[in-house]
Amino acid sequence: MERTGGKNKVEAREVKRIGEEQLWLGEGPVWDSVGKVLYYVDIEGKKIGCYNPRTEAHTFLKTEKMPGCIVPDEDGNLIAAEENILVCVNPSTGEREIIAALDIPEGLRFNDGKCDCKGRMWVGTMAIDQSAPYAKGCGSLYCCKEGKTAAVLSGMSIPNGIAFSPDNRTMYHIDTPTRQIDSYDFDPETGRISNKKTAVRIDRDGNPDGMAIDCEGMLWVALWGGYGVARYNPQNGRLLELVPVPDRNVSCCTFGGENGDVLYITTAMDEDGNGGYLYEWKAGVKGPAPYRFR
Repeated sequence: MERTGGKNKVEAREVKRIGEEQLWLGEGPVWDSVGKVLYYVDIEGKKIGCYNPRTEAHTFLKTEKMPGCIVPDEDGNLIAAEENILVCVNPSTGEREIIAALDIPEGLRFNDGKCDCKGRMWVGTMAIDQSAPYAKGCGSLYCCKEGKTAAVLSGMSIPNGIAFSPDNRTMYHIDTPTRQIDSYDFDPETGRISNKKTAVRIDRDGNPDGMAIDCEGMLWVALWGGYGVARYNPQNGRLLELVPVPDRNVSCCTFGGENGDVLYITTAMDEDGNGGYLYEWKAGVKGPAPYRFR
């Protein structure tokens, strides 16, 4: 398989599993460009993982609640979105401080999230039990800044992947059951979004879950139930590439590594107990360093 089109055409390589620790629901990988390590979460396992590519070691911190996602802050800490609270976690000592609490109905939790270029954290909420009668349409997308959280979008079921274009003028967002990626005009100064459009429709196996963006502005989408990560051009919705992953439930991905060209991929355990691992893949393109919470 090869990437199609463009001057960066390269031969694809197989993904490599890194580590033997099996995760219940691996999610939220984020590269720390200062510490040169990868952080990720196990939502149902209630822990934050850290992978050091130099030593190939994995270390873990337990959390009090289910962590939907994590983002780095400017002081070397992690901001963990745990069910209904945002917690500042010192990754070296495990020291925790709650910095915001969200008043949401019981049975909901934080899910995927990212920071924008001004340090605001965007994070969605969803039902913990997806079979519950209230699960459909109960989710919202929140923007968190300076200890305050405000709902920006509502009526969603599983708010998931978020990405910002390289020029910070477009926000991309996934509500998984819609099987599409929506785009919004984004004002980086105010944080306002507007002019919703459908950028990509997912027409292959798997539902869109977590998402990353590369420096060319192309979207990399984890396919839950689809054994892979798909690269799309959001300008025309075209599928550019598919990266096969041996696990069925591919949950999220992010760029990292010394040169920013390694795609790290998380998966979740399926009903047969397979999957739930961390993978890496040399993408041939670079992704931007994540924005930090401030």
